[in-house]
Amino acid sequence: MSKPSKVKRPPLVPDVDLLYQHLWRQFINQPGVFEKLVGHLESVKKEDDTICEMEFPTSEDDFHPLSESSRISVSESTTASARVSLPPMSPRTPGPGPVDGEEGGVFFMAKNIDLVPDRNIPSPVMVEEKINMSAIKVPVIQYFQPVEVKSEPVESIVEVFQEVSIDESTQKSKPSITNSQPPSTSPSITLEEDSPVPTMVPTFYPPQLPTPLLSPSFISTIQTFFSSQPSSQVTQRTAALLAETLQLSPFLSSPLFTSSFGGSCAQAGSCSQFLSFWQANAKLLHQVKDSVRIFNLLSGCGRKYLVPDDFLPIAKTVLDTHSQLDFFRGPGYLDLHASYLTSVVAAIFFTAGAWRRKRMYFWQFEKLKFEETLNKLSEEEMDINFIEYFSYDQFYVFYVKFVNLDSDEDGELGKAELLEYEEGGVLTRKVVDRVWQVNLLNRGKNMDYWDWVIFVMAEVDKTTSPALDYWFAVLDTDDDGLLSLGEMKEFYSESLLILIIQDINVPHIVRWEDLTTQISDILSNGGEGLFSLMDIRKVRGSKKLAHLLDAFINIFNFIMNDENDVSIRSEMSILQKYVVRSLNDLES
Repeated sequence: MSKPSKVKRPPLVPDVDLLYQHLWRQFINQPGVFEKLVGHLESVKKEDDTICEMEFPTSEDDFHPLSESSRISVSESTTASARVSLPPMSPRTPGPGPVDGEEGGVFFMAKNIDLVPDRNIPSPVMVEEKINMSAIKVPVIQYFQPVEVKSEPVESIVEVFQEVSIDESTQKSKPSITNSQPPSTSPSITLEEDSPVPTMVPTFYPPQLPTPLLSPSFISTIQTFFSSQPSSQVTQRTAALLAETLQLSPFLSSPLFTSSFGGSCAQAGSCSQFLSFWQANAKLLHQVKDSVRIFNLLSGCGRKYLVPDDFLPIAKTVLDTHSQLDFFRGPGYLDLHASYLTSVVAAIFFTAGAWRRKRMYFWQFEKLKFEETLNKLSEEEMDINFIEYFSYDQFYVFYVKFVNLDSDEDGELGKAELLEYEEGGVLTRKVVDRVWQVNLLNRGKNMDYWDWVIFVMAEVDKTTSPALDYWFAVLDTDDDGLLSLGEMKEFYSESLLILIIQDINVPHIVRWEDLTTQISDILSNGGEGLFSLMDIRKVRGSKKLAHLLDAFINIFNFIMNDENDVSIRSEMSILQKYVVRSLNDLES
């Protein structure tokens, strides 16, 4: 007879809720526990009148634990108050609060039954019991109403360090920015929505130095000069004498008079007017170096940059007063004066590197060494044709070549007319198209006389930094700021095509591989055939680089100078040599 098989019973699963109730009753039934809990709650209720009304348990059965973390073990040696689970602390709008050296009022939340302060300030209970605490400094961010910035910047956010007393076992409390919104269960940092946003941006530089006062000797010198003038006033004609008194070039007389006495409409100016102007702008004009004084006189002490019109009075003064230009002031040449002034001003802006935007800042103005040029103009024995910018021969060559190319006599050059530059066949169509795209002042239109002067100066002398800027933009066909060997090869191929079309026999054509090797040797930057404008500027002034650029721009100059390694020392610049050579060609 077989034994009956055992029936498998399901495993016993304990009821957790019943277990919690059993443990809770076992805890409450201990002698004195219930009385102590009720006593603590009553003492807390008496301490604060604003505490919310609470329903106290009337029997042991009214106590039910929420979770296992609610179990409390109390021994008779316990002195600290019992802790219960609290909701997140309600955020409040921060007030001015105490700053360093001031004591602010301590405040506690109504439901904060453990007497731990909201702002981490030692509670009275902790101070009275003299519990050993560790103090740390915690930054508290405070927001203030924006105020007007006068002499010193005012910070809209002040970081104030307050001492926080916490238990040694407690970690560092974190600063938080709170507002008056309802409490959130997720930890977050919120800003007060209604608080005004500070609009005053604090300055990042120290206060400016006070305006220096004019020295008594300077005032006396000016008063003496004005007292010697008719009616104690200065006019446009006598402004040159005032410039000499100030140890300035007489060619600055027009900007000096215009700046001091309120524009070109003024007929005369008094001593008080001049001293008032000079004192008001003493930081820009008094006891500064010559270049700073000239720059501010040209700008009228009202701008941080110069425009072409600021140089016209100087060029006009040179044209009207320089002894070597007497022949050019005849009535038959009056219509050419505007072209001379344009030639002078365009040359100035090109040399300073400000030709593209027609705005010249002081760091560009210093490149001109303009005070030295003005001093040369004042020397009678100095040939004006060897003075930068103001050379009449330079203007003559530029203007005559422009007129010869302007076949339709409309005062502008088209693309077909520019292709006839230097008797034609020098420039490729690709070069001319790129000049029209990137380097004309009025893009999409023809080349006016200003653009022509800039073009000739860039084409003649490719060693200067402005010329490198000019041709870099032309060769960079994709306008990405990097010049690649592939882009240069396109220009070189078209240059060789000109030689083939014109049936010019060149005994030794430079191979592309040899040309790229020379370019890489000069512009060695490790960029795998990519060169930036900065890489090219590093070798500005290099005649070898200018020679290589001719292979892409002016192939005939490249061929003629390729085998010429002889350099002759000369005091004349490359542009001056070009002017002299062009004058000989025009005369013949």
